[in-house]
Amino acid sequence: MRGPDFEHPEESVDIVTIVLLHDSMDADVARKTAATVVWTELPMRFDVLAIEYQGETREIEYESLANEPGPRPAGLDDTSVGDHMAGVGNVLVVAGGIALLVLLIVAAPIVVLGRRNLRKRVQRSASGRGHLRGEHSGAGPSE
Repeated sequence: MRGPDFEHPEESVDIVTIVLLHDSMDADVARKTAATVVWTELPMRFDVLAIEYQGETREIEYESLANEPGPRPAGLDDTSVGDHMAGVGNVLVVAGGIALLVLLIVAAPIVVLGRRNLRKRVQRSASGRGHLRGEHSGAGPSE
C-alpha cells in the first residue's frame, strides 16, 4: 500500500475515506474487510481508498484493489466521486435560486406596501399642514 501520486497538481484525485469505529478486530482483517465491501458495493469510481482504523490511516490505490479482490461488479465504475460532487453542486445552485425567488416574492409586496404607506403619510401630513395653515390664518387678528 502506498499513497497517491500527487506529482501532477492539475489532475484531481478522488479519495474515498472509510473510518472504522469498532476496534476489537485485527487491524489487517478489519481493513481488508472494509476494502472488500467498498470494492464490491460502492457505486462510484475512485482513485484512492483511505481506511482509518485505531487512529491509523492506510491508503490503497484503485489499481491495487483491482489486483487483490479482482474485477469490480459491472456498473459500479459508471460514476465518479467528482460526478457525485457535481450533483451536489447542482442541487445547491437550484436551492439557492429557489431561495432567491422566494425572497423576491416575499420582498416585493413588502416594498409595495411600504411605499403606499409612505405616500399616504406624506399626503396626510401635507393635507394636515394646509388645513392648519387655513385655520391659523383665519383665526388671526384682522387689520
